[in-house]
Amino acid sequence: SEPLWAVLNAALDLSDETNGGADPTLGALFDLWRSPPPNEAALAAAQAVCGWTRLRLNRPARAAMQLCGVKLQFLPLLEGLMTDRLSEVLTAAGCDNHLVQVGRAARGSGVRPDGRPW
Repeated sequence: SEPLWAVLNAALDLSDETNGGADPTLGALFDLWRSPPPNEAALAAAQAVCGWTRLRLNRPARAAMQLCGVKLQFLPLLEGLMTDRLSEVLTAAGCDNHLVQVGRAARGSGVRPDGRPW
C-alpha cells in the first residue's frame, strides 16, 4: 500500500542517514521483550535476523526484499512521525504554543503556559 511504502522508505532513509541508529528491522528483538527477559540463545537468534542492511528496496519497482528472515518494527518511527504531523497540524491551525506526545516521542513548539519555552 502507499502508506506502508512511504513508511518503509522513510525508515530506510533514516537508517541510512544515521548508520542504523533508527533500525526498522528490530522486530525479532522487540518481540522478545513482550515476555520475561530472553535467554542468551533466544537473544542471539533474534540478533541474527536484525540489521537494516538486510532489507533491500527496489524503489523503481516499489518492491522490498528481506534477507535472513528480517522482521520489521515501525512503532518507534511511527510515534515520531505522528508527533511531528500533529504538531504541524496544530501550527497550521494557529496554535503556536503546544506540546504533543505520542508514545515516547514528544515535540514542543512555542512557550508553556508559564511563558517558559518547551
